[in-house]
Amino acid sequence: MTVANDVRADEGRTAVLPCSFTHPDTNLTLTGSVKWNKSETGVIFECTYSGSDHSQGEQCENMIKQDGGNRIRFVGNISNNDVSIMLEGLSQKDVNLYQCHVELNIGSFHTRPGTYLEVNAAQGEVPVVTGSEGDSVTLPCIFRTMSYLTLSTITWMKKEPYQHIITFTAQPQGNWTTLNNGNRYELIGNPKEGNASTRINRLSKTDNHTFLCVVEYTAQERILCLIQKESRVHVIPAVSADGWSMTVADGVRAEDGRTAVLPCSFTHPDTNLTLTGSVIWIKSDTGVIFNCAYPGLDHSQGVLCENVRQRDGGNRFRFVGNLSNNDVSVMIDGLSQEDVGSYLCRVELNIDSFQTRSPTNLEVEASKGNVSVVSGTEGDSVTLPCTFTTWDSHTLTTVTWMRKEPYQHIVTFKAQSQGNWTIVNDGNRYELIGNPEEGNASTRINQLSVNDNHTFLCLVEYTSDPDFQYLIQKETRLHVYGKKSLYRGGNANGMIQVRPKTEQAKQLSGRGTGCILNEPSMSISDTVT
Repeated sequence: MTVANDVRADEGRTAVLPCSFTHPDTNLTLTGSVKWNKSETGVIFECTYSGSDHSQGEQCENMIKQDGGNRIRFVGNISNNDVSIMLEGLSQKDVNLYQCHVELNIGSFHTRPGTYLEVNAAQGEVPVVTGSEGDSVTLPCIFRTMSYLTLSTITWMKKEPYQHIITFTAQPQGNWTTLNNGNRYELIGNPKEGNASTRINRLSKTDNHTFLCVVEYTAQERILCLIQKESRVHVIPAVSADGWSMTVADGVRAEDGRTAVLPCSFTHPDTNLTLTGSVIWIKSDTGVIFNCAYPGLDHSQGVLCENVRQRDGGNRFRFVGNLSNNDVSVMIDGLSQEDVGSYLCRVELNIDSFQTRSPTNLEVEASKGNVSVVSGTEGDSVTLPCTFTTWDSHTLTTVTWMRKEPYQHIVTFKAQSQGNWTIVNDGNRYELIGNPEEGNASTRINQLSVNDNHTFLCLVEYTSDPDFQYLIQKETRLHVYGKKSLYRGGNANGMIQVRPKTEQAKQLSGRGTGCILNEPSMSISDTVT
């Protein structure tokens, strides 16, 4: 079993704990489990080895487990006997000794003594480098050298999906060779001096990722220390010179069973023509999932976009854009894991056709219970909950609330300096009472009316320069009850209603008559039974 003696990474960042093994020759199909132990707490991660018997638990491939605020993810490759894991959101609580175990139908084995994880103070935010399609950028990788050990390799990995990109291997006299992908990647720093910065040439939108730089020190063919650094690349689409542009979110995250809005807006060259044509949304692995006709004289291309709904299996796709503003956004209801993927927005008009160069990646995470429902009475206040997992490496810019149906903008809160937030509109009724920087964008609605009886979407926007956009979307429902007016009997909702007493009624009530209600003692939610 091969592991690293020591792994060093920065606080708030990511660490990969490598583990691979060999086993005796066998004709059996391997079954069993993979376990990782933390010396002071025991098993922190367990998953089922691939095989015919999956009764022992969830399969390892792509498994993610929550451990407090940390995400532990399987990033190995079972077919290569690689059972490595990734820890995200590192803190000093993660500093410890970790052991890798495999318990298979042919035997069990574990590392001795294990891998010690060190977490260093981070020097600022995760570096973000930006470049345009076709250009070059340099990924920084600065680290503290260990002169008493042998610096052997520099490896770059793509974080998600976890994927090997390139490895540079040290040669005599300070030279480095490239094992693969040398045509696009250049080691331009001097690792001997603590600089493994690497240039990526001929950028494409597929380079929009977070990368891990893994610096390996060895002695006598043993991995004694891995130093891991993190950086991000943001690629700007090549600018169109003909007046076309299209703006979409790079990523959208919503919950299983809930709703996701995929935003898309565009500009087009000046024209005196009345636009006709169609709006098309494409899912990369299945093709066209939604299309509708742009308004105009020719409606033969399909149903008009306004308020159109289309079904795809159990999911409902609905047009929620505004064609007069060149907004062609869509909403997907009833999300499932089958909706995870990349989506392209396209318009085919009588003046030309255009589509996004980069897709919107939709993530669907497990929901935590049913959709939140809050209730209140006319004139009172309620708080709409909106809690989410923060993304500290990007800039939190806005929190927007939308009414789901009819789809309508309600209010936007915009981040200012020193943790303050300003209200873009409707500030007289809406208050941001949570702290979005801590993953809470809960908002109070004052002076409730029955018109507030709706489902609301909370859209949390993260950005990075110059135009990267990531949206986290949450859903909640609001029920507003009408106030009681006072007259005998119940209203249509079954609520007790009582009319204020006249002077004559007060005298009658004093004589004990049962025809006029005495002062009511029931609460506002009492109903007729």
